[in-house]
Amino acid sequence: IRIFQLKDDAAFMSKAFEQLWENKGEILGGDRLGEPKQITVYGGPANADPRPIELGDLNKDCRFIGIMALYPKQDGKGSQRVVVPASDAGSFVFELSGYKIEARK
Repeated sequence: IRIFQLKDDAAFMSKAFEQLWENKGEILGGDRLGEPKQITVYGGPANADPRPIELGDLNKDCRFIGIMALYPKQDGKGSQRVVVPASDAGSFVFELSGYKIEARK
């Protein structure tokens, strides 16, 4: 997965997934705050406990956290990216399953 600190989420959600992934979000311009954090997530059992991910220090202008999940294929049943407000990011669980990512409170 890649975790982005964002000033605004509109471009992150509207750009093609492939464009964002291939250039690490550089096409977001000033809306991307710093380099994205990249983490490899391995599959596990459906009943596994959530794995905490440390976001680190957030840029003072960060209003949103955008997360992209790269899968070997797409099934068209969900999104491979999600955005949540930075001020509320700690209250979400991000579920990666079925070739999609979802944010749940």
